[in-house]
Amino acid sequence: MDSCLEGVWRQLAANEDGGIIDQFDDITLTVRGSAFTVRRNGEIEIEGSFEVNSKEQPTSIDWKDLVGADTGKVFKSVCTCRGNEFEFCAADEGLPRPTDFNGVKGHTIRRFKRIGD
Repeated sequence: MDSCLEGVWRQLAANEDGGIIDQFDDITLTVRGSAFTVRRNGEIEIEGSFEVNSKEQPTSIDWKDLVGADTGKVFKSVCTCRGNEFEFCAADEGLPRPTDFNGVKGHTIRRFKRIGD
């Protein structure tokens, strides 16, 4: 699973607290090893690390923000990565890990398409 995430991804869809976000800026996610960078309109917004456990179903991923508004927070998540598509559902800090990709209060879902290596 980790190698599936390597590369640069463009956000295609977003859902927060059960509501679809129709308008969002140009957001990219770059993954190298166990580090990630989120850029909004080319500017770094978040940097951090992550840990994947592909033995769980669905696959779990814990995002730890090291730079940005949520520095130091860990977001328990689930994810899928199939070819050039990646999606995750993250719980707000302190909430239990999601078990699916249904948008509910306290969960953020992001869907991406690979755009580069």
